[in-house]
Amino acid sequence: MSSLKTVVTYSIRKQFEELLESGAFDDSILTRLQKKPMICGRLCDTEKYKDRLRKSENEYPNLITLFCSLNTDGFRKRGCARGEIWPIFLAAHDVAKGTGSFREYQSQFIILSGIMQTNTKLKPADFESFFERMKLELEEITKNPLKLKLGDNEFEVRIELLQSILDMDASKKIRGLPVWQSYDSCSLCNIEGKQIRTKNGRKICWYSKDESDEYDDSFLPESEFHSKSNEAFTGVALELLNTCLPPPWADGFDNLHIIAEGTSRDLMKDLLGNGSKTGFPIRKKIRVEWAAALSAANTPRGRSSASLIDPIQLSTRTGSEVQQLFDIAVPTLIVLQKTPTEWTVMLLLHWLVTRSVTDCHLTEQKCEQIDRIHPTLRQIVGKRFPSLFTMKFHMTSRRIQRGGGKIKGKRGGKATGHSVDFPKYRSLRKPISRTVIEEEYDLEPEDGKTVYKSPAELEKKYPHLTLYSQEDEDEHDSEMDYGNATDGEHGEEIEEYRNNYADWKPTETKRTYKRQSAGEGCSSYSASDNTQFSISRHLSNPLHTKSTMDKLKDAVREGNVLKIGSVITQGFSENSLTEMQIEEYIKIAPKPTLSLFQFHQQLEETTLSDRNALHMGQLFLTKMAFTESNTINKLKASVSSLSSSFGNQTKLALLEKRQLEATHVINPIQDFPRIDLSYLYTKSSLVGDCAFSQMTHFLTRTFKQVLHPAYSIWYYTYRPKCIRPCDKHFEVFPEEIAEKLLDFGYDTAGVFLPQHLLYGNVDPEDHFVKSLKYDDPFKEIERRRNKRENVSNTMKLSIGHMLNYLRDYHFSPETGQLDNCKLRSTCTDHLCWKDLKAYRDVRRANSEDLEDFDINDVIRQASKGSSTIRKTRK
Repeated sequence: MSSLKTVVTYSIRKQFEELLESGAFDDSILTRLQKKPMICGRLCDTEKYKDRLRKSENEYPNLITLFCSLNTDGFRKRGCARGEIWPIFLAAHDVAKGTGSFREYQSQFIILSGIMQTNTKLKPADFESFFERMKLELEEITKNPLKLKLGDNEFEVRIELLQSILDMDASKKIRGLPVWQSYDSCSLCNIEGKQIRTKNGRKICWYSKDESDEYDDSFLPESEFHSKSNEAFTGVALELLNTCLPPPWADGFDNLHIIAEGTSRDLMKDLLGNGSKTGFPIRKKIRVEWAAALSAANTPRGRSSASLIDPIQLSTRTGSEVQQLFDIAVPTLIVLQKTPTEWTVMLLLHWLVTRSVTDCHLTEQKCEQIDRIHPTLRQIVGKRFPSLFTMKFHMTSRRIQRGGGKIKGKRGGKATGHSVDFPKYRSLRKPISRTVIEEEYDLEPEDGKTVYKSPAELEKKYPHLTLYSQEDEDEHDSEMDYGNATDGEHGEEIEEYRNNYADWKPTETKRTYKRQSAGEGCSSYSASDNTQFSISRHLSNPLHTKSTMDKLKDAVREGNVLKIGSVITQGFSENSLTEMQIEEYIKIAPKPTLSLFQFHQQLEETTLSDRNALHMGQLFLTKMAFTESNTINKLKASVSSLSSSFGNQTKLALLEKRQLEATHVINPIQDFPRIDLSYLYTKSSLVGDCAFSQMTHFLTRTFKQVLHPAYSIWYYTYRPKCIRPCDKHFEVFPEEIAEKLLDFGYDTAGVFLPQHLLYGNVDPEDHFVKSLKYDDPFKEIERRRNKRENVSNTMKLSIGHMLNYLRDYHFSPETGQLDNCKLRSTCTDHLCWKDLKAYRDVRRANSEDLEDFDINDVIRQASKGSSTIRKTRK
């Protein structure tokens, strides 16, 4: 994006393909709609999820839709005062693998879409470019679906965003909403906060006696600069930022920030403090009894045991710990109050509602109880304790109202449902007529309000309406859909409209687009402009025209160089296209079919003004030709890192158990006894995810008990590529044994060859050549010769790592064996290599025999923390 901003994008398709292949989804995805909706189950079991699923199945009947929630937020690296890092995570909600209600948020199922790092303040265009790659890839997956195999059947799968999980500050930055602590900052409704006085100054309270109107697809948030006293901007809709995210009123509930770190923390902070918000400070005697009661209480299972009543400790608690303290401490405090007051009633109702809402076993019966309790709590807090009626309390209150379907506003829960499920309702508004305007013309002044004395002033109030006669209105009524509707599709809804809205009086229709300026006139407008209005189409294409990106796609599809350059040049000049969008599109765009003759004609017919566009189109196609899409599945180490070099040296396929072509036996050498590798290989299993780990595990089990005492294997090291094969602490691993292990590795990897076939010509009459069961034995021998070096490197590394792993084992004096002790460095009963090496160093410094010692003495000195051993360790 720029020198101060870095964006790394990851392939969503590749990550979902790995999820589908890993068995994260089963055949229950085919019967999702048949399962009864649940309140306390997973998100994919809720009614909201199933409604979206029905809509998706109607739109894409031949595809399976996987819904994802998007999670993102910005954070700063520790120690950095500037810059932020924004990752995008996607969680697929139909994951069947694993357990728990939130299994889709386990790390192995999370999809990383991208990461943005910046050293400067982010701008709206940055987020637009940031989400562009994800948007393009989701569209591409819909066109070229993923494949999901269930049993013998294969299904096509698409991905769709269900909701976003954003805190208020992130939603403000991404969508352009007002600052969340301002007067018009609610993203769910149009409530306006009011200023109240407190002991420490002033603050904003969001309690209102009047019902507020809830935002939906047809009722957008008003502009930031709108106020009731400013008539010039009345009805001007806020132009939300152009993102691919669902609208803010469809976001998931942010319980952590709004309740745990919001309402619960605010109330607990006031209870543990001086009671400035409630006006009821807790007496010292009650506070002592409160602390004693909590200390003596039995903490419920799954709750924090550190229930200390300490305001200093509260600031260091996490959100979940604050909620746990709130659930236990508040009812205990209420029991200690002998005289009931408004304060105790508010505490009790606040605790009941919060405890029920956050309960993982929420039922419909509890929801009905919350619906009865919540209005009383809202009035008590709003009228008696307005300092507690913060934006977070209002957001919780609004969510409860929406969930219970109890919103009484004209755009409540049911109205929202109609606007989504029955689009024809939107076309049933009657435009305002001349009769209504003439009636308003005759109004008298009232309470100092503006009176419109002339038609000119009336037209200023209704600049978007066209006056027409009553005859026009009657003609318009005869053409409405509901007038000619039959009892077919939506028949019941239309009949409901006729019964409920028969006496509906014409009212003013609000505009849903932004006026260019307050003084300019607007074109004619009618209510039919709102027909089939959709917020998703409005956010992605507010002018109902093709976006610059869509025009570029069409030009590339046509292979028109001049048109490609013209679109890019126009997009740059109008700031409707960014270089980031072009780069991301190039990575996934199919190569166009170009016509040299068409390009020749464009060169001859082009004018001076079009020549720049032609050059831009050539540059775009050149960049497309040289750009390679690097699909990144996960964060990887640098190519020059040790882990990458190690991985390149051990690139060997997974070994499978096979019949060995030779017998591999290690004869007694030095202190090593006879070892029959073929016999051990036959009776053991290969464990590991690659050939290196398989052979390392096999060798570790083999050499763990071959020497006596068993810890003697610690003295050996294997460094075939080092100038110094050993140092003062080690002895060289016998070369004869290493050679036998290499031959054994060749055989297990299927590349074994006798000594006389390692080089030179191959005798077709050779006994080993005749024993090879291949169509072309000479080609097989050549393959084995080429693979031996890779197998050799893998086996050498396995031998060295085997000796290193065994030095992490502990020696038990009781059993005389090496054990993989779980206590590690804290073990005091076993002998470990570090203690033995330190003890030998001390004896070497004192010119004493290194092998003349008692194991128990070494363990005893190590457990006591001998000064000599500690000094040697340092």
